[in-house]
Amino acid sequence: MFFRFRHQQKLQNSIDFSVKQDYLVPYDQKNYRFNFSFKATPALSIRTRAEWTDVKFQNMTEHGFMLIQDVIVKPFGKPYSFNIRYVIFDTDGYNSRLYAYENDVYGTFSIPPYYFKGSRYYINFRYKMRKGLDLFVRYGNTLYTNRTTIGSANDEIQGSTKQDVRAALKFEF
Repeated sequence: MFFRFRHQQKLQNSIDFSVKQDYLVPYDQKNYRFNFSFKATPALSIRTRAEWTDVKFQNMTEHGFMLIQDVIVKPFGKPYSFNIRYVIFDTDGYNSRLYAYENDVYGTFSIPPYYFKGSRYYINFRYKMRKGLDLFVRYGNTLYTNRTTIGSANDEIQGSTKQDVRAALKFEF
């Protein structure tokens, strides 16, 4: 179990579009994180994280909150293992976004920003088909409760749900 506090103060370009030249303004961010890990059995681990942030920039103040629950299952002597994550997040906007490392298929990883309001879950599955041959599959789903579109321009998704599926086959010789 641990608690982390991080405070950042710096100067950042203004977002005042009424002037032609950018100028620097104070940026103040405070992050609080509480993390708890528990190995329930040799095959089952549970991790919980709560994180919140306060951001002050120009004339705005934003707040953000995220709660993460991980369940990791690695049965001894079985050819499979998997982990599941469920996230609830609620931020005032992009400036108060929170990041979390996500486990992924072999050879990749992701650290997505969580912002606005919603939830996300994913499941990673690994199956050892035989010695030197492993199959990895991942399915993830993000649901925004306060959006009707996600992204912008060519990446825009009509709707409030975003899904991702990945697979990898690892062959060692």
